[in-house]
Amino acid sequence: MAVILRATGGEFTLNNRGWVIVLRLAWDLGWRPMGTLPPAYWTEEDERQRGRPWNPADYVTCRGQRIRAQDARSLGTALAAVLDDIPNEPVLTEAMARAVAAPGFPSPLYLEHEGGRRPNHFEALAGPNKAELRGLISVLERGSVEIW
Repeated sequence: MAVILRATGGEFTLNNRGWVIVLRLAWDLGWRPMGTLPPAYWTEEDERQRGRPWNPADYVTCRGQRIRAQDARSLGTALAAVLDDIPNEPVLTEAMARAVAAPGFPSPLYLEHEGGRRPNHFEALAGPNKAELRGLISVLERGSVEIW
């Protein structure tokens, strides 16, 4: 499944696994989410029907929730801080990952264990995925983002 991030003047598409990887990497680097705002279509009636208010911890359900400009920029800044540490060449071997035809990055959707070790985020984002990460950072730097 694809995650589409829409910002003013641009959008970025990646797969669910890639989105989780960048969120987790940013968290590990010190980014702390401010919480999402409900989608523009969300109303008080929606809350009454669901029996609960909007969950601001939701960065993954792709319902049009909004990331505030400050939060998006902060996420982009955390990711940009490690670009130099991500290898320019792919480092995942066929034993570590199986490539699938899915939009976005990382191209290996299913990361497998090699000798009992799971690939780390830097390995998953290496090679061509590093260029994709730059594109994501560019969209995040534009300000508020909707997650679809």
